[in-house]
Amino acid sequence: MSAVVLKKQPGNNSISGQRFGTTRPHKEGEVPGVDYIFITVEDFMELEKSGALLESGTYEAKRERRYIV
Repeated sequence: MSAVVLKKQPGNNSISGQRFGTTRPHKEGEVPGVDYIFITVEDFMELEKSGALLESGTYEAKRERRYIV
C-alpha cells in the first residue's frame, strides 16, 4: 500500500511539515528521516485511523504504504 500524509493542525484547516514516508524497509543509501520516514504497517494504520493522513494509497506490486507527514 502507498500513502501520502500531511499533519493537520487541530482546530483549523492549516497543514504543517510536509514529509514523505513509507512502510517498506529503507534501501541501501537511503537515510531514515531524510529520504523518507520509515514506519511499520501497524503505525501507518494508527495514523490513518487517527485522521493524520491527508492522502493515502497502495503500491500494488509490493503492498507498501506511502504517506506525507
